Amino acid sequence: MKTPNWKNELPIKPISKNQVDICRGPLSLSEKERDLFLEILSPEEKEKAFRFHFEKDRTAYIASRGMLRLFLSHYMEEKPESIQFEYNDFGKPFLKNGIYDKKLHFNLAHAGNLVLFAFTSDQEIGIDVEFIREDFSIDTIVNNYFCSQEIQEIQKLDPSAAFTLFFKFWARKEAILKAMGKGLSFPLEKCNVSLVRGLDFSRVILTDTQEVDKVWYVMDLLYEDKYTAALALKKPEVELSFWDFPMGM
Repeated sequence: MKTPNWKNELPIKPISKNQVDICRGPLSLSEKERDLFLEILSPEEKEKAFRFHFEKDRTAYIASRGMLRLFLSHYMEEKPESIQFEYNDFGKPFLKNGIYDKKLHFNLAHAGNLVLFAFTSDQEIGIDVEFIREDFSIDTIVNNYFCSQEIQEIQKLDPSAAFTLFFKFWARKEAILKAMGKGLSFPLEKCNVSLVRGLDFSRVILTDTQEVDKVWYVMDLLYEDKYTAALALKKPEVELSFWDFPMGM
């Protein structure tokens, strides 16, 4: 796949079979944008938003949930405030079962000042984004959650490159877990993502696990300053499109 060409408009609808839309938006909001997004959140979402201690975290939640509702409203042709969700045991959101005629799978992730969304019509999907930083020790995390091959790949690099690869590996693992609908209780060392290469899908096989779905396809999405992201799904024969959330819509 070539470097993504991001279009500053809402995605084309309806979403076709084998189509995957990757959408992104900023987490920083003007006061007007924040108020507009708050208006379309559910009472439960508003309550959760104001439980955040830090204003930055509160704004990030409002932005990501507000944009999610607007994207879903666009695809489902429903009012954004009327969209209803349900959640699995690990907190992954879905459109509430039995309400909507159209089928849509989605996932979202945010880090730094960026939120990413993935939408498709016919398979489970997971997305993750990480903000690359170097202000902590990765050793304990690597030793507890990475397989031996991943550890070797990281240890042979200089410190700065090691941090970048660490976050690439982590984004890939998280994307798979989110596609599976699992939390961090899944043994991440059973998920070797060191063989994923470039902006194309690579097969990842989960080892020594009772999971029914052992084979996933993963690709990196971003090669931008200080961010890395990954997408995971079951069927890699898809057409990807990239969309910027049109702020001020």
